[in-house]
Amino acid sequence: MSKNTDYPVTSAVRFLRTHQIDFEPYIYVYEEHGGTGQFAQLFGVDEHRVVKTIVLQNEAKKGLVVVMHGDRQISTRNLARDLG
Repeated sequence: MSKNTDYPVTSAVRFLRTHQIDFEPYIYVYEEHGGTGQFAQLFGVDEHRVVKTIVLQNEAKKGLVVVMHGDRQISTRNLARDLG
């Protein structure tokens, strides 16, 4: 388990620690609009293997979290249609 504290301790990091789940943080300088492509290039991995999280909210203020491959795009119009 990662004991290094040279990175931000987020709720996700706290969860992993609490549940004794091994993890390795990847620290990099944020680049505006760099997205998963920036991460994939910096760490030499296929962008498809990078996971991204999209947080959405409808007009009724109900939330939805979408977790998807980094090389994919979401159509909010199609998603709204699919969800009714």
